[in-house]
Amino acid sequence: MLVDGCLVETSHATAQANVNEVALREQLTELANEAGRTCSQSHDLYVENFSASVDGLTARLPEPWSQRVLEMARAFDYATAQERAESQNWNAGHGYCSHGIELGSCPAGCGSGPDD
Repeated sequence: MLVDGCLVETSHATAQANVNEVALREQLTELANEAGRTCSQSHDLYVENFSASVDGLTARLPEPWSQRVLEMARAFDYATAQERAESQNWNAGHGYCSHGIELGSCPAGCGSGPDD
């Protein structure tokens, strides 16, 4: 059975479903690659983009699959919403923009104007 691109193996004898971890790792690698292409070399932005994608995936998966995805996603630097918020708060208090780049140095222009 295919659930959001992840193969799920079902054993009719035991009525238990097991996640195909190879397929999950491929899915996570795909999400990580996409986040890497859109992060402008900012690790904080990569974590934000990748983690949001993983959260979207896990919201569509039943337990215990979603928990296993979250465990596996840690290897790709997944951060929970709370961890991401803490990082954003730290950045804001230490002269970094929401992308994790020093204010005035961000390619998106963060901290470069009078209203920033």
